[in-house]
Amino acid sequence: MKRILCILLVLSTIWGCSSYQKETAKETLAFSVLPISSSLLGLPIQIVAFDSVLLVNDYYGDTLVHCLSLRTGGEITKFGVRGSGPNEVMPPLHLLKTPDSLFVLSRPQWILYTVSGTPRVHLEKKMRLPVAVSLLFSLGDSSYLASGMFPDKRFYIFDSAGKEKSRFGDYPNFWSRENDLPIEVKRMFHQVRGYGFSIKNGFALADSHVLSLYRHTSSGYVLSKEVLLAPYEYDFNVNGIESITKLKPSFATGVIDLAVSDEFIYVLFDSNIKDTSSKSKNEIWRYDWDGNLLNKYVPNVDISLITVHPNGTLIGLTDEEESKIAFVKF
Repeated sequence: MKRILCILLVLSTIWGCSSYQKETAKETLAFSVLPISSSLLGLPIQIVAFDSVLLVNDYYGDTLVHCLSLRTGGEITKFGVRGSGPNEVMPPLHLLKTPDSLFVLSRPQWILYTVSGTPRVHLEKKMRLPVAVSLLFSLGDSSYLASGMFPDKRFYIFDSAGKEKSRFGDYPNFWSRENDLPIEVKRMFHQVRGYGFSIKNGFALADSHVLSLYRHTSSGYVLSKEVLLAPYEYDFNVNGIESITKLKPSFATGVIDLAVSDEFIYVLFDSNIKDTSSKSKNEIWRYDWDGNLLNKYVPNVDISLITVHPNGTLIGLTDEEESKIAFVKF
């Protein structure tokens, strides 16, 4: 059967009651869907939405960012030519969106580009980052939050010129053995898998098994709550910057992606365990900004990535066969 990649849209008028995570029943989420040509995309690793456009950050291909219509599913344009020359980038990329700007981080080059022009898109070098930076996220005020291979703290903040402003944050310690592990090991396991920023609430991020919420104060960003999404343990090799970690196969795979609105935090979670042969669909877990779990949803199609449109609509991507584009209102 022909494999078709799809966009899914869910209006954010989803309501529910707060309860403890372990007591929350899973609700079915019914999507209707509209197809995209499977030949367009190779391995999508991120989606970003604005106006009537969905940007798909693709790992494979000669051009790495596809601009798709949220109305028809068709391709409008694409940009990000793979290469090392002028106006060219190397994968994996990371897309950063602010209310009035779009940026592309070429991670192997440690270069942040400004995106401008339509339909012919131009990339202009904005700044070069230290090689320790793995991911960069907008804080909405011409400053950027970076995660990476830092020797002391979990996050650094850089200004618009790439100059360090501050550093903060420690890694989670929900597994008892982590208290005695060096930072080189913990930072490998707790790499960021999803991030979202709200001017009203601060920022939320998730590694594979922990949701972390930070709020802005007069002294900078401070951790307001850490939520253990699922238990974890991992095997590890302590070897400095080359330390390696691997989740033990008896634990849930964990977070795939995260997206936020000013009201809610959505976590895309893979609850499958490698030790079992059965495969269930990825789930969507909805939280408020105080870290309270509101709902657990099991969609009728398997979602692989999520984002939130500025109008509050939750959008996802799936690669299920015979799928089509989805709209559902609660």
